[in-house]
Amino acid sequence: MPRTLQTIVEGLPAFGSRPAAGLRGDLGLRWWSYERLYRDACRAAALLAQAGVGKGDRVLFRGQNSPEWVAFFFGTMLRGAVAVPLDFDSPPELVARIAAIVEAKAFVSSEREETASIHFDALYAQGPEERPAAVPVGPDDAAIIFYTSGTTATPRGVVLTHANVLAQTLPFHRWRGPLRIKQARMLVMAPFSHAQGFVLGLAIPLSIGLSAIYTHLAHPGHLLRLLRDNRVLIFSTVPRVLHVLAMHLQSQPYRGKGPETLGDKLRKARTWAMKRHYAFTHLRAEIGYSTWAVLVGGAPLPEEDEFFWRVTGLLLIQGYGLTETTAIVSVNFPLLGGFGSVGKPLGGQEVRLAGDGEILVRGPNVMPRYYGEGAGGEAFEEGFLRTGDIGRLDARNRLFVLGRKKEAIVTGEGFTVHGSDIEEVLNRIDGVNDSVVFGRNRDGHTQVHAALLLRDGADAATIVAAANQQLLAQQRIQSWTVWPEPDFPRTTLLKPRRQVIAESIAGEPPPPAAAALRTLDEVLQIDDARTRIAELAHYIANAHPNGEPRQRLGLVRDLGLSSLDTVELVALLERQSGRRMDRLPIGESTTVAELQSLVRSPAAPLSPLYEPASPRWPELPPLQLLRRVINPPILGAMVHARTRLEVRGLEHLAGLEPPVIFAGAGHQHGFDALLVYAALPPRLRRRLAVVTSRWVFTHYLEPGAQTKLVERLLVGLGFHFLVPLFFPNVLSARFTRSRESLMDACRLIDRGHSLIAFEGKGVGIVARECGVPIVPVRLGTTPSTGFLPRARRADVSVTFEAPLFADARTPEPELMERLDRLFERDVPAFPG
Repeated sequence: MPRTLQTIVEGLPAFGSRPAAGLRGDLGLRWWSYERLYRDACRAAALLAQAGVGKGDRVLFRGQNSPEWVAFFFGTMLRGAVAVPLDFDSPPELVARIAAIVEAKAFVSSEREETASIHFDALYAQGPEERPAAVPVGPDDAAIIFYTSGTTATPRGVVLTHANVLAQTLPFHRWRGPLRIKQARMLVMAPFSHAQGFVLGLAIPLSIGLSAIYTHLAHPGHLLRLLRDNRVLIFSTVPRVLHVLAMHLQSQPYRGKGPETLGDKLRKARTWAMKRHYAFTHLRAEIGYSTWAVLVGGAPLPEEDEFFWRVTGLLLIQGYGLTETTAIVSVNFPLLGGFGSVGKPLGGQEVRLAGDGEILVRGPNVMPRYYGEGAGGEAFEEGFLRTGDIGRLDARNRLFVLGRKKEAIVTGEGFTVHGSDIEEVLNRIDGVNDSVVFGRNRDGHTQVHAALLLRDGADAATIVAAANQQLLAQQRIQSWTVWPEPDFPRTTLLKPRRQVIAESIAGEPPPPAAAALRTLDEVLQIDDARTRIAELAHYIANAHPNGEPRQRLGLVRDLGLSSLDTVELVALLERQSGRRMDRLPIGESTTVAELQSLVRSPAAPLSPLYEPASPRWPELPPLQLLRRVINPPILGAMVHARTRLEVRGLEHLAGLEPPVIFAGAGHQHGFDALLVYAALPPRLRRRLAVVTSRWVFTHYLEPGAQTKLVERLLVGLGFHFLVPLFFPNVLSARFTRSRESLMDACRLIDRGHSLIAFEGKGVGIVARECGVPIVPVRLGTTPSTGFLPRARRADVSVTFEAPLFADARTPEPELMERLDRLFERDVPAFPG
């Protein structure tokens, strides 16, 4: 069988139940295993076959990165068809134009649109059971067509063959052996609609056994928490994200203490060793010790950002490539590469420079043609692809990219200036968030013009003067514009849309104004609860506190928000602000105006309430092994000494694979978790965690005036040592800490733990976020109050009911209605 992308699909089952593709939301991570990905790829192929898709047919894709996207792509490969991915935010006119150009046979989308013939949710519906035979294809057959432009001009499709893609995966196959022994995770930011996201987020990781994580959120608080909680080894991103993360980290108090920030520490440090010490210790406090490598590409990385990330101790790996070269031309290995270099050619590629400095590339990864055009053509010169980039090679054949050829500015004096050089100087100046430099015609002469994205209070004239002092005479900025919007218009790789910016400044229509802000009265009149919360978040983030009576309404007392509603509200605020807000001190008496002030403060304060977090040491691997030895005899003896246990419904657990949420109803006392543990089959209780009610530790967490010191010490010992010795646990939260409890639960599930929880709808949120089933557990005992009778053994029944599966398409109201029927008592021990 010839090597094509179908061989990657057929190799998926070899990695078994290992996580393959995961989607991280606000709270948790939903995984698909390699086995499930293969099954759903076959299911997607059957759905495409029903739609009449065959060899060579084009299939449009529109959706954000997700396991469903991957399954439909692999299904397309099994049908011998050609995938045509589009940006998620592509306007309908562009979608229709490209669909007509490629004569698309099917349209796969994550959105419910009239033109979409197949929705991602079709994978969850009852469908064809038989997998159609794979349609044979050859290495030189087209596999994917990327459209790299088209919003302002005629779109042009880059045709990549099966051989092109495999040429990029083969150099990494040496890692398949080690990865079979040790699982590794990779976070991918770039979208699949671009070659970088497709190659680094799908083709390479899933061909060698990596576990790829995708996320739709890019604010610093979310990314740092994701890297820490989900144990990411490799972080693949674009320079803009690294820049924002670097600014965020440097603006924080050093290691969370004192007035000095990490940036202050780095500026004061006189030696490289001290800079690395400050950056390394601060970074590890934020992301843990799992993340060690950063892959960055898609645009030049500014020198200042490169220096910062090298100082942190991470392995910074820069790459260079184009869509036409299947994403990768060269890679700068961190221990061998020069500062500012994008490394040496990868995988048998040849790189040379034309007479004008343009980078030329030839190799098995280079596209054969543009769609609708013949092989070769104007894009090639003597078999080499003309990249349109200007570069230089040093004595060790390392490549340095200087800028785009078409973006070079020829000044009125005849000098050639590269805007990227000027942007690098501007972006190092305090007060500049980003800049775009281009040529602007004035009186028949081209001048260097800068569009500036500034922070509040920054003075443009002072910044330009400071930049000009560092620039050569021909590079100096002669005019500038302060961009009026919060950010530049950007591509999905977060590059500024230069043409749009230049046309706007030259007198074309300005950027569209932001939508009018609803008043608080208008927000409160919205009927749909989720829409009301979303609009309330938008109002709080953008409206100034002005003392109007409505702003004094209480979030809980007057607006009726539950703790889970505030979880969603804070998540939305975090996305809009880019700051970590999971520990905002939002209580049951917080008003709208108070929350506005908290969100708009320079640094979001943490809750002043002291509450010990559940200890993390029980999650260490040696403790997991110890529990397998000590839990069955000790806990089993405790249960059987005090109860006569009757277990029902074990047939509902047949074939169920952990992690699972065991949601108990009929909860009476702290002994109930041990009853569920003892009733479970051995394979389902090897990795268990418990959601522990706060009242169990009341004498320690909230001691009253009558609490004896001995009682507090004994309960504290139980909280910090005794309970964690047998189970990792999540402490049920105060109103102000609901989001933290939910994230802790999701983190434990990602580590392979099943949860035992009682009395609370928060389990529904966790189940949806993590894609795990809920098994209702009903407890029945002999009539008693308080703890089980000590004088005699009690008759106890534990009944496992049919699992509730909360997949991505389960409507939240439906899931909550099911849980309402399960939890009859209104005593929330878990956030709810």
